Amino acid sequence: MSKIIRLNSRDRDYTTTLNKIVDQIYNMAGERSWSWLVLADKASLAISTVYRLGEKITKLPRFKTVFLLSRAVGAHLELVSSTASAKYARS
Repeated sequence: MSKIIRLNSRDRDYTTTLNKIVDQIYNMAGERSWSWLVLADKASLAISTVYRLGEKITKLPRFKTVFLLSRAVGAHLELVSSTASAKYARS
């Protein structure tokens, strides 16, 4: 049985932002014709982590995971405020 996690609006905004960034990272990997296995290898992550994010099984991605994925595709990811907004830029 799944545990229901309730987020306050700030945490929800942070999570929404991270999920949007994950989508952009996966699009960038797709532009390079990378499989999830290649992305996992370049990010030094387990294939199961990349799979779970790609299939939207993981609902609350960790910042470190998103950071490693962004670095793998050559993007710069920086946490810019305590209000949980993230800055994302293609390198």
